[in-house]
Amino acid sequence: MKKTLLLLSILTFCWCGSVSASEPIKLGGTLGLTGKYAPMSKMVSLGLKLWAKKTNAKGGVLGRPVELIIYDDASNPAIAEELYKKLILEDKVDLVFGPYSSVITTAAARVTEKHEYSMLASGAASDGLWQQGYTHLFGVYIPASRYAFSFLKLLLRNGIERVAIVSADDMFSTKVAEGTEKWAKRLGLKVTLVEQFKKGTKELDDLAGRIRDSGAEAIVVGGHFNESVDVRRALTNIGWYPRAYFATLGPALQKYHDILQDKADLTFTQSNWQEKGVQFPGSQEFAKDFRQTFGKDPSYQAAAGYSSGQILAAAIAKTESLNKQKLRDALASLD
Repeated sequence: MKKTLLLLSILTFCWCGSVSASEPIKLGGTLGLTGKYAPMSKMVSLGLKLWAKKTNAKGGVLGRPVELIIYDDASNPAIAEELYKKLILEDKVDLVFGPYSSVITTAAARVTEKHEYSMLASGAASDGLWQQGYTHLFGVYIPASRYAFSFLKLLLRNGIERVAIVSADDMFSTKVAEGTEKWAKRLGLKVTLVEQFKKGTKELDDLAGRIRDSGAEAIVVGGHFNESVDVRRALTNIGWYPRAYFATLGPALQKYHDILQDKADLTFTQSNWQEKGVQFPGSQEFAKDFRQTFGKDPSYQAAAGYSSGQILAAAIAKTESLNKQKLRDALASLD
């Protein structure tokens, strides 16, 4: 599925069954609004809220308003799994959206697959998600293994040949590291160090020292927000900085720059969406509406939340139905 911010005209249909046109369509899911994934999850939630607001202003979906149900899973997969059961069995949601992070998406998918609810992985990118045989899970992002690919090509163009690869030991971050190592070797770069550390580790000065001592000119950090900040701080602590520093996810958020201030300079990251520079349909309108509504710039995580709503609406418009199998087939056929 293409990772574009779709510009859709949400069509209004008459609902000819027994459901009242005033009865809302319930779209539910969980996000880590607290805990380690909060910075990214909050952006996803704002994107979803903006989509629901704009959709309802245009008459809703199938002529019915959209009701958005978002639970805080505290960045905990066990909590998320129980909450998806609640959403489906107690709240009787019509549709679900995915949580943030690959490990929590895996937990949620155990529930949604069992009940045959299609779910957009709008906050997850681990390659492992697509190796489980899921039939109702759909991706929005590129696979984690390719997140640093363009950065590696940038290194080559600038004569930087030695790269160290470090990552947290979670499902997403390890796939970033594995893919980066594979692509670096294929491109002819010298990988000076590959090392994992336990997720949540704050004291990374020793790791920073090993990166420096490996002779690396550039670093790739596979992780989430905290890892991007903590490794950068560790480099400051040992008084050394490479020619290029790349970290996934964190540097795409304003919070990264707010925390590190001038230490955030010369940081590279990937982004699955940009307002300018790449011609994503509807990007500037989305960004303008986001700023007007929330008073801040959207990140690509916000765009993912917004576009996941658009994609679900496109599938519903295509089928004129909330039938789970029809929606699954429609999502599978969207270009």
